[in-house]
Order: sequence, then C-alpha cells, then structure tokens
Amino acid sequence: MDNLFKRYQKELVRLANNPFGRRFLDIPHKEKIIKVTPNSYHFINGSKITAIIRCYPLYARKLAAALSSLEILNTLPQYFKMDKYRSLLNYSGLLKNSIFPQILLVESNLYSSAGDGDAGHQTATSSSWAICRAGAGTVSNPTSAGTLVTNSRAQGSDQFLCYRGFLPFITSGLGSQATVTAAVLNIYGLATTANPDGVSLVLILTTQASISTLANSDYANVTVDSPAEGASRFAVSGWSVSAYNQMTLNATGRGWINITGNTLLGLRDSQDVDNTIPVGNNEVYCHYSEETGTSQDPYLQVSYTVPVNPGYAYFM
Repeated sequence: MDNLFKRYQKELVRLANNPFGRRFLDIPHKEKIIKVTPNSYHFINGSKITAIIRCYPLYARKLAAALSSLEILNTLPQYFKMDKYRSLLNYSGLLKNSIFPQILLVESNLYSSAGDGDAGHQTATSSSWAICRAGAGTVSNPTSAGTLVTNSRAQGSDQFLCYRGFLPFITSGLGSQATVTAAVLNIYGLATTANPDGVSLVLILTTQASISTLANSDYANVTVDSPAEGASRFAVSGWSVSAYNQMTLNATGRGWINITGNTLLGLRDSQDVDNTIPVGNNEVYCHYSEETGTSQDPYLQVSYTVPVNPGYAYFM
C-alpha cells in the first residue's frame, strides 16, 4: 500500500484539497495539504510543515479499495489514457461514471487494526510491588476502543496490579529530509476511575515488538527503572474525559521520532516509573484507535522543516 500512495501521490494530494475529499478523508484543517501517507497528512503551517499522524493507517483503510482498483485499471490497455484523478474519485465513491469498469477486490487488499492499547501484570497474588513492576505481562488489550492508559493498584498487602499504555506511530511519512521542530501527543480521555495517590502520566519510549498488535510480553518492553521521559509529566488530576489531553514532547521526545521508520511511544504512571508502592487504585482510561469514527483517535502532531526545494521530500 505504501507504493500505491507514492505512485498516486499527486492524485491523493489533489483529493485532499478538494472540499468533498477532505470530508471523505476526515481532514478538518483548511490549510493546503502537500502530502498524504497511509496514516498521516501534511500541510503548510507558516514557515514549517505540520503532520497529523495516526496510530493506525486510517487513510489506507479509506483509500485501499480505490487505489487497488486504480492500480488494476492501469494494467488494462484500453484504459491507459484514463484520467487518474477522475478514476480515483470514481473508485472512492465521489464520482460515478459508467465509463469506469467495475472492479471486484478480495479482502486481502484491506488494512488491519493497529497495536495501540494497554498491557499489564495482573495475577491473583503478586507477592510484592517489585515483582509486579519487573515481572512478565499477563494481560493485553490491543482491540478495545476504550481501555486503560495506565493503572497502579494495591489490593491488600500482597496483591498489586500495573498497566502500561502503548502508542505506536508509523512516522516514516515524514521523510528522510525532515527536521522535527515540535511534536504534541494527543489523547482523548475516557475516565479516571480513581486517583487516590495523586499520580501523573509519564511519556516513555518502548520496544513494542509489533506496530500492528499488542501482546502480553510487551508489558516488559520498556526500561523499567529510570527511563528517559519524553515530555513533562501530566497530572492525572487535570485529565479531561471530554477532550484531547496534550503532552508536548521535549527535546528527548522529539529525538525519538523516527523520520524513516516507526516511533514507539508509551505511557506509564509515575508510581510505576518512580518505583513508589501504590496505596490505592489509580486508573486512567482513554479512547484508542478502535473507537468508532476518528474524532477521538490518539494522534501525534509533528511540525518539521525540509531543505529548500527538495521536491521529492513531499512525495516520498
């Protein structure tokens, strides 16, 4: 699918700047779009470029069938001269014209879900907080629309629970010429069941094994003790359950953004990071990418610059 986005980038950018195309792609910004990738769109923002990056290939999901149909159409000699943009509109459902043949696709042309969610250590009895923090994961939730961001819990003197949030982003669409100047992680809150210990959320880098799923074993794919922190801590007392909560990445966090690969962000609560034994139940919930629609998806907003006139940088 990446190759199709590159091959038809000119047509995709034109679609993204069409009012009906913006509505179809769920692009709220009115600025000029200069690039569309399977999971992001990019627009001019003053002297810089801003990218809105999703945890999952939203635009591939919306355009996979249309791009696959367009690719098949271009293998048929009698259609070699067909206008590619009009063809894209047709197979996106934005234009209906009988001159375009109907093309049937198999399910394998479509994209699967992403690997955001939470993983935790939860057993009937964990003899110590140290075992809970450093032990293996026993549960994971990669397909829930709304679930835990973080959780540290004490249930008596011999039972502890801990959950960590995982937010993988495909950031290769920024391109090898990009210089990241700013980045903001946006998470739509769902609930804070309790926060008796006054915890904060801590942004970290993970080594999640896959960006397309989340496993119990990913719970341990973090630096347990003294991890680098990619943003100022977010006090759970200020967590909104009806709007996006924002964490502005610091220089360390911006340095984690892989302009030619994947950026594996995560969230832990401060008691987990600081190795402070919880007294009560500290739960924070958010909406993940499986939420219906796109208005509450987690996303990473990245501002960047590119060298003057590197035309290929917009269309890599």
